[in-house]
Amino acid sequence: MEKHYVYIHVNENGIFYVGKGSGRRLTQTTYRNKHWQNTVAKYPHWGAIELLQNLSEERAYEVEQALIDLIGLSNLTNIHPGGVMFSG
Repeated sequence: MEKHYVYIHVNENGIFYVGKGSGRRLTQTTYRNKHWQNTVAKYPHWGAIELLQNLSEERAYEVEQALIDLIGLSNLTNIHPGGVMFSG
C-alpha cells in the first residue's frame, strides 16, 4: 500500500512550503525549519493542501522535487531542493 503524499503550505502570499509526508505531517508544526517558523509567526493564517496521495515514497520525493524546481527554492521556506538526498 502506498502511503505517502505531497503537500503545500499556503498563506496570504501564496505557496510558502512544499513537502512530502505520511501520517499527520501535513498539518504538523513541530520539526519545521527556522525559516518556516518565522514565516508562520509573521503570517499566522496558513493552510495545508494535500496535492497527491497514495504515492510510493520514491514517487513522492520526485514530485516534491519537481514542484520545488517549478516554484523556485528561493520563493519557498524549504531549505533544500527536495528529494531523497535531502530527507530527514
